[in-house]
Amino acid sequence: MGLLMYQTMVVLTCLTKGNRPSCTFDIEVNTNVKVNRFKELIRDDQKHTFAKFDTSQLILWKINIPNNRVNEIHDLDLENDLNIEEMFGLKEIRKYFENIPNGSIHILSHESNKKVEELGDDLQRLAIGEAFLIRESQCSN
Repeated sequence: MGLLMYQTMVVLTCLTKGNRPSCTFDIEVNTNVKVNRFKELIRDDQKHTFAKFDTSQLILWKINIPNNRVNEIHDLDLENDLNIEEMFGLKEIRKYFENIPNGSIHILSHESNKKVEELGDDLQRLAIGEAFLIRESQCSN
């Protein structure tokens, strides 16, 4: 008799860097899935945006910023803030999120060839909860 793995599905709301909050999309993911696979799920869901996107160049950062404090995102020091953690591809989503608070931004991301300082003003535009900030693209109206 094999072990039954405990599986939990979560829905995470994503936003591509530079887009308006109304351009979000949801990704349902098993918490046992590795971060590398989650990047692929994002790419597969947003085929037009990420058709030529190399997921190995996507960096995800675990954060927890409530909606009512979204204006603080531009002040984050992704590389030095002790409350922010870079998410590594070989770890499972559950290793980063034992509990997923509602109404918060959980993950910011950017391409590894962009400097963290370049995120600046675009981060201020984010005003929704449970979001991933991915990379620059245009959202059709």
